Amino acid sequence: GGLCPYDIVQLAGDMSIARLVEKGVWPGSSCNKDDGGKDVDSKQSELTIEELKNKYDKDYSWDTWDFVPDGLLVWEAWKAFLSR
Repeated sequence: GGLCPYDIVQLAGDMSIARLVEKGVWPGSSCNKDDGGKDVDSKQSELTIEELKNKYDKDYSWDTWDFVPDGLLVWEAWKAFLSR
């Protein structure tokens, strides 16, 4: 494997969280206003799925990646920290 562009990782993580929320198994908060976080259902990435697919020639199949919840909790906290 090689390196994956950050914007793909960002949207793939957001989509993975949204799928866990949809299934009712997301251990994090859907919206943590106290930490300055945003609703996980909102678009966090600047580019849409189609824009990213057009931007990169490689097919990473990133739009179906499912990350482990522990890693996504860290991801959620990192994004909340960056948005402060």
